[in-house]
Amino acid sequence: MADIDRLVGIDLTRKGQVWQVSFAEKGVGFLNDVAISDAGMLYVSATDAGKMFTVDLTADQFAIASLPLPTLPGPNGLYFDAAKRRLIAASFGTDTQLGVVDLHTENKRQGEHL
Repeated sequence: MADIDRLVGIDLTRKGQVWQVSFAEKGVGFLNDVAISDAGMLYVSATDAGKMFTVDLTADQFAIASLPLPTLPGPNGLYFDAAKRRLIAASFGTDTQLGVVDLHTENKRQGEHL
């Protein structure tokens, strides 16, 4: 789950925290949404910083990387489209826009019909 400037992994069976990844050094103060791929990659939106990040859950150490972002103000909601291997992001606010990152090529698009 996203918690301000960190991600927290929770084991629902044991009802406890099992890991934590801090984004504080990335200058993030509002992690918002999280989506996960079928390969164990987390995608995280940082609405206040206007960025999206990936976190590789399969690595021994969690690696945080920036994800190329379409020109999208305040990335907010995320959806991983497994069939087309793309990440769809919705912006925050009353004038919601959509952006798409093709995860095969990391090409980015905005405002297209999805």
